[in-house]
Amino acid sequence: MARIRTVKPEFWTSEQIMECSPITRLAFIGLWNFADDKGRMTASPKRIKAQLFPSDDFTAADIHGMIRELARNGLIRLYVVDDIEYLVITGWHHQVINRPQPSKIPGPPDEHSVNDHGSLSGGREGKGKERKGKDTNTAAAQPSPRAGRGGVEGGVEVEPDLPPGPGEGAHGGDPTDDRNPRPGPTGRPVERSPANDQPRRQDERGGGDAWNSREGYDTVERTCIGLLGDKAPADAVIGPMVALMRDGYDWDAEVSPMLLDLVRSQRRPIRTWKLLATMVRERVDAQRRDRVSQGTTATPLPAETGPLHEMTPGASFTEAVLRVYLANHRKDRSFWPPFLGPKPGEAGCRIPSHLLEREAA
Repeated sequence: MARIRTVKPEFWTSEQIMECSPITRLAFIGLWNFADDKGRMTASPKRIKAQLFPSDDFTAADIHGMIRELARNGLIRLYVVDDIEYLVITGWHHQVINRPQPSKIPGPPDEHSVNDHGSLSGGREGKGKERKGKDTNTAAAQPSPRAGRGGVEGGVEVEPDLPPGPGEGAHGGDPTDDRNPRPGPTGRPVERSPANDQPRRQDERGGGDAWNSREGYDTVERTCIGLLGDKAPADAVIGPMVALMRDGYDWDAEVSPMLLDLVRSQRRPIRTWKLLATMVRERVDAQRRDRVSQGTTATPLPAETGPLHEMTPGASFTEAVLRVYLANHRKDRSFWPPFLGPKPGEAGCRIPSHLLEREAA
């Protein structure tokens, strides 16, 4: 049930608010109307889109990005109870509520461990089994509102503590425009060298720890959502997908083909990145065992990516990824994400002709 809420004059000059893009500020105010009297609500991008922007051309992925932006700036906290993701508005005490109603939404499993970044802090002891890399924040005892992700606590898995790297703004990327970080090519995760903003070579990454950064997390999230479109899970915990890259799984040859095959073949949507990453890991590991049993190398040769091709504005893909889309389309003619533009054979199709000929051969 929607409720009347108040906006105080101090809202507009709050540093946390000014860190957000204008549309995210509007979305934040809109959340107040639909949160209960404890400031809690279900963190469902599709539902929030229907509530806040019913006639606007936003997607669930756009709303998901707004939710993450609010969480990064400490304006909301995200948590999971019984596999359902919720949010709570952090400054809810500013709302004066007459005759408040009891909340029907569960609070965070351990409210004292939820930090201002919107995830559970890795600096406290939790009820669950801790993940490696939980204590990557050196100031865990005094978590910053701009940092703090990590571990498994209260039954909830969250991303590790990721303070901004040298020269990064609040969201990573260009410190002069931290609300609009530069994305890598949509078709694959690309780490960028701070010196020249060019994609890092494999030998520059310094091992799996190179992905354990805010930029690494945001890059993987943008890439996965760009690859899967509206079939991407709506939850905000992208850490399990980052772990695949950190553990050396090849994006072009192993991860992206398996992601597309999984979302195409499942009758029901896969709701969390954790479940999707687990399924990818299990199936890729099985493929590797099969290759070893056949006397070949466990991991495939690096995929020949080819140049980037822009399919629709803002959506560019390598040829390796486009070949995966074409292979899945050949298996199921109804499978063709809208961000790729017209289907093969339709007027305006932007798939390179040599790829279409190769698939038809």
